[in-house]
Amino acid sequence: MSDLLLTRFVEEARELLQAAAAGLLVLERAPDDDAAINEVFRAVHTLKASSGLFDAAALTRLVHAGEDLLAAVRAGEFALTSQVVDELLDSFDQVSVFIDQLARHGRLAADAERTAAHHAGLLRAHLGTASGGTTPPTPDAALTVAPTDWLADFDAAALAAATARHAAGEAILVLRYEPDAACFYTGSDPVAAIQQLPELIGLAIAPRQPWQPGPDFDPYDCNLRLTVLTAATREAAEEAMAYELDQCAL
Repeated sequence: MSDLLLTRFVEEARELLQAAAAGLLVLERAPDDDAAINEVFRAVHTLKASSGLFDAAALTRLVHAGEDLLAAVRAGEFALTSQVVDELLDSFDQVSVFIDQLARHGRLAADAERTAAHHAGLLRAHLGTASGGTTPPTPDAALTVAPTDWLADFDAAALAAATARHAAGEAILVLRYEPDAACFYTGSDPVAAIQQLPELIGLAIAPRQPWQPGPDFDPYDCNLRLTVLTAATREAAEEAMAYELDQCAL
């Protein structure tokens, strides 16, 4: 990833965090302010999407937890309290620390996963009390068993890396993501979405169907099949792909 792209991300991320914090302070005084709720949600959603381009899974996971909680508030399924606003502000302060680490060192600190898990756990604990529930679909409803021939999508280097980690005692998952054909029209970025998965070992991208020739080719029709090898737990994979689970198989 280029230094220029990282610099732009850091600048944008800081602006988005400032916007989110300002909106949360408004919500602390007026928790039913729909405009403020929408502003905070958009800032957090944008930050989550752009962070997926970098090797910063802990950062993305924490922002994702905040986004899910704000989505519940936005849908009227959960009422904000001063305590929840404070927890969101604390979590986004930690995200700011992660951003500073990326800016200075190009990577997150060694304890980033543990720190992110602590803050994300506090936020996600509230989702269990949201009326109607905002938890992702159950694995049995959203995921199917991955055929073993999916390994054919990967090159020898990815397979060797996965084999070595499996031999060392790690469980390796194979996940396939087939995005909706119209996803580009909704602003979705399938590659960025799947790169949110932690512990990525290999990523293979191929067309679902043969590309249409000449004038029949539509660049806005998503014809991609994305398959990954990951050492993430099933739970972590489901969390990272929460909004795409109906398009995934694991």
